Amino acid sequence: MYDQSVEGLPVVGTPADEARRLRQTMDRDTAENRAIRRAIVLSGATGFVMGLPGYVTMPVTVPSNIAGVLLIQFNMCATLAALCDHHPRDETVRREAIRCVLASRDDVDVEVQDNTDATVPSSSDTQGSVRDADDSDDEALGLIERFTTKLGERGIRFLGEQAFRLGYQTVRRANHGSRSLPLLGGAIGAVSDGVETRSVGRRARRAFANVPLGGGGDDLPPAT
Repeated sequence: MYDQSVEGLPVVGTPADEARRLRQTMDRDTAENRAIRRAIVLSGATGFVMGLPGYVTMPVTVPSNIAGVLLIQFNMCATLAALCDHHPRDETVRREAIRCVLASRDDVDVEVQDNTDATVPSSSDTQGSVRDADDSDDEALGLIERFTTKLGERGIRFLGEQAFRLGYQTVRRANHGSRSLPLLGGAIGAVSDGVETRSVGRRARRAFANVPLGGGGDDLPPAT
């Protein structure tokens, strides 16, 4: 999914092109804020649309909602990396972007790579393997949290529908009013995905701004 997001999305485009376009008219901080805000709007719109259908379509809408938001968040992370003069296709950028998106906590630690002699054994090799395993577990937990959150949203919508119906005195008024209830699920999905994307953007912005990642090969203009 990360590779697909780097190739470009229908509305968003490629991260490299977007970073180039933003840096032509604004400084890096403003460009990063613009990229994060755009991702929040797009993910919120995705959550709203996917939250409208009922329970019968949950096996389709829940995975589609998660996949669509992940693509937007990966694209945002790659754009933020490009704004910091990193190549979106660099393997280190790819790994850090996945960590930022699928982290089950907000305090994501990013690793500073030290270009030392690879032939010299280091005591940090074993620690690095353990860290990679911990990252995989954390990413798996983050993905599970996505599904759990979406199922919880549907449960909140169900409770809201029941409370809405019980508030009416007649069945006719309840059935007539329930036609507007899908908006409740859409609003919940939009807020949830928007807030999550905002957190991911903060993590990615901190990661790519403070860590000297591997050099890229993209012909991007220098940052303002």
